[in-house]
Amino acid sequence: MEKISIIIPLYNKEKTIYETVNSCLSQDYTNIEVVVVDDGSTDNSLNMIKSITDSRLVVKSFPNGGVSAARNRGAKIANGDFLIFIDADDLMLSNCVSTLVALGKKYPGADIYCGNCEVVSNGESNPFCKNKKEGFIKNNFRERYFRKFTMSAGSTMYSKVSYERHGGYDIRISVFEDTDFDLRYLRFAKIVYTPKCLYKHILDNAELSVNLKPLNCYYTNYADFNDATCFWEKIIMAMIVYAIICKFKYAGKTYEYKILKKKFRRYYGYIHIHKFLSVLFR
Repeated sequence: MEKISIIIPLYNKEKTIYETVNSCLSQDYTNIEVVVVDDGSTDNSLNMIKSITDSRLVVKSFPNGGVSAARNRGAKIANGDFLIFIDADDLMLSNCVSTLVALGKKYPGADIYCGNCEVVSNGESNPFCKNKKEGFIKNNFRERYFRKFTMSAGSTMYSKVSYERHGGYDIRISVFEDTDFDLRYLRFAKIVYTPKCLYKHILDNAELSVNLKPLNCYYTNYADFNDATCFWEKIIMAMIVYAIICKFKYAGKTYEYKILKKKFRRYYGYIHIHKFLSVLFR
């Protein structure tokens, strides 16, 4: 019976962390550990989780280093054969871990096992992926772009061996850090997907309340289209780059907007293709 490590980076989430941790500890698969990495919280978050009594809960505190550093630290602490990362304001469904473990037994040898997730906004919940086919992913980049599967935190299980091969998160990036992480993984990973929804991403707790950070915290500061290995990887990059450019544009951050426009001007063809495909297929 494999041990599964659930890793939660924590920074100032006193309103949600207790429920998040309990959703992890309430899994119907019991051979787990829940590793909470407190990233220098200044609110009551740490006291909230210290009130939970469960031998499977591990809490470690570090000076603030950002979400990517916290996840990497959690992976080093973890004793599990597989790793699941979840944000401190989301919820795992009770069958999440058991479903992913069963998927691993049914399709052995993969680097990643992932399920669907529910995106909750304004009280409404919808699945992120519409694909209802279970099994190995055939074209990682293309199928990821068309939402045939998702590597969302909370519904994705990584073998620890593949994570160590991958190298973890880039600690320089704290916004869209998962894009950089995912793209590097997609270049080599064998991935298995199930359409079952395994966790809830509560948008009202996350993106809708996030303030813009300095430009050097964003994926775009380090994105290089020359590193891409195929056309579909470039289209995914274009999708994220365009989303970040729009964030600064509509926030009235003219200086940052102009910097990004200039940096990615030569790659706007991929952005236009992404915009065309978005209209055509979504």
